[in-house]
Amino acid sequence: MVRYSCSTISLPGPHVVRPRPPRAFSDSRRGLTLIEVMVSLAAAMVVLAAVISVLGMVTKGVADSRSMIEVTGRLRSAQVLLRNDLAGATNPGLVMQKGEAGNGYLEIVDGPSVDYNGPNSLLGDIDDKFAATIRSSGAPFVGQAGGNTITSPVAEVVWFLDPTPAMTYGDGTVVYNLHRRIFLVLNNIPAITN
Repeated sequence: MVRYSCSTISLPGPHVVRPRPPRAFSDSRRGLTLIEVMVSLAAAMVVLAAVISVLGMVTKGVADSRSMIEVTGRLRSAQVLLRNDLAGATNPGLVMQKGEAGNGYLEIVDGPSVDYNGPNSLLGDIDDKFAATIRSSGAPFVGQAGGNTITSPVAEVVWFLDPTPAMTYGDGTVVYNLHRRIFLVLNNIPAITN
């Protein structure tokens, strides 16, 4: 019996890479754990709450600005009306006028309550009234009588404040409405038919 001996020679060439067996917790995983999802949702909710809070403050600021613009516009309109009324007053109000002079009247009524001198100077004197005979420099005053539209270049105009109890603030401050009432002065009163 003859025995042969073999030897192995390594030749350079392509290497074969054996695949690794799959591991249960590999470092190259592709999904998220439940804790990671919950942490990211909590962070997103905090960011969303902050954004909603900022949007609420911006919305309130815009609403307050619009309210101030509206109030400023109303005050300007009242100022223009009062200036026009004072400019068109038929009675100069410098000295006592006799009724026979035909100059109409100008009256400032100081109400019984005392002027408010506290820290909030916007309240002022809320029970005074201003009344005068006014001649319109532009379009005549317009009114209604018995369903008919009537006009007159002269009217009695009264300015006064009226409290609005439904609009009382939490600290007890009452809101007042500024009113301007117009009563037409007519030489010939048209017949009113009902």
